[in-house]
Amino acid sequence: MHTPRAPMPVPDFHRESRPARSMPSRHEPQGDRMTTRNEPDGLPVLYTPEEVAARLGRSGWWVREQCRRNRFPHTRAAGAVRFTRQQFEELLQILERRPEPAPQTPSTSVRRTSKKSPTRAPVTQLRARPPRTPKPAASNDVTKRTA
Repeated sequence: MHTPRAPMPVPDFHRESRPARSMPSRHEPQGDRMTTRNEPDGLPVLYTPEEVAARLGRSGWWVREQCRRNRFPHTRAAGAVRFTRQQFEELLQILERRPEPAPQTPSTSVRRTSKKSPTRAPVTQLRARPPRTPKPAASNDVTKRTA
């Protein structure tokens, strides 16, 4: 009779030999990167469309579409759309809407005059055509033929 064996543990060589990552994975939560300035090497931090979209309350597709139509300032790095902090601030200014000032009401009452309507050509009465009369049909009588 055969007794089942317990499976052998697989050694995890990959974890011990993997170097520590300097960049966070896309799947790891990154926190709020927009509020921190991580520029240790002097290069500007580049934000993804998804990060910008999360701050704007929009989708990443919408942000990329605005960049494709050249409505938003952006950077193309290796074919990918990215944003610097300055570009994000400029983007916020583009999206900013200020209320329009109320129109100034004149302090003195102004009397309005009616505008003259342009002169029109005289109207002529249209007349209906008389109905068409049907043409008499050609006679195709076979008996009138002579052989």
